[in-house]
Amino acid sequence: EIVPFHLAKRMLSIDDDLFYRETLRHFYLAQPRANKWEHTNIDAIRSEATVALAAYIREGKSQARRSQAANLLGILGLALAATDDPGQRLRFLLFASREFRGALTFDQSNEDAKFNLELALRLLKQQPTSTGGGAAHGPGRGGGAALAKPGSGY
Repeated sequence: EIVPFHLAKRMLSIDDDLFYRETLRHFYLAQPRANKWEHTNIDAIRSEATVALAAYIREGKSQARRSQAANLLGILGLALAATDDPGQRLRFLLFASREFRGALTFDQSNEDAKFNLELALRLLKQQPTSTGGGAAHGPGRGGGAALAKPGSGY
């Protein structure tokens, strides 16, 4: 840099862009669709992606990008829900649905988050309860999808 104190970066307002791109890079490297048994160290990479996405949600300046980051964090939760342990599956599905709802608080027009929330809620309904049959009840279940008006889709 020629100008001291990162003045050029601040004048161009690229700090948030760089922060977001680095966050997206972490998500890409986490390979949410990859089988964790086929890749070494994928759990550590997914943990780094989770931390990076949470940091952007907390500190990012753009509401639309914060919504996308929350949606991507929910997608990581869905990927982690692909486990044989029913307790862990339920925990990750609840986590994913909470992140998708969070994405919609930042940007109510985020169609990806609406679709993913609906998917997570359907998967939650299919989870057995600890007492035996039926759909699970508790946080994140029932009552319409997110912030949309009833009957408006998704």
